[in-house]
Amino acid sequence: MALTPEQAAEIARIEDIDQLRALRAKLITQRSSGVGKVSIRSAISNREVEYRSDAEMAAAIADLDRKINALAGGSPVQIVNIRSSRGW
Repeated sequence: MALTPEQAAEIARIEDIDQLRALRAKLITQRSSGVGKVSIRSAISNREVEYRSDAEMAAAIADLDRKINALAGGSPVQIVNIRSSRGW
């Protein structure tokens, strides 16, 4: 499940890497506690964004990871190598 336009817009408004990291930490804490519905108030716009499912929270965390990585000067992951064997 993707982010709603309102959720994506709220994350897009934040340009400070420390605020992004704080929001990410808050989302991870709420997600790991098993709460099904989370509302987070943004200090930037004083608006509340509601995440109704685990999939929405996971999408928000992934979006925050991408934005934090871009602001920190990192490059996005382009290739993932998967190796497997039968254990011989």
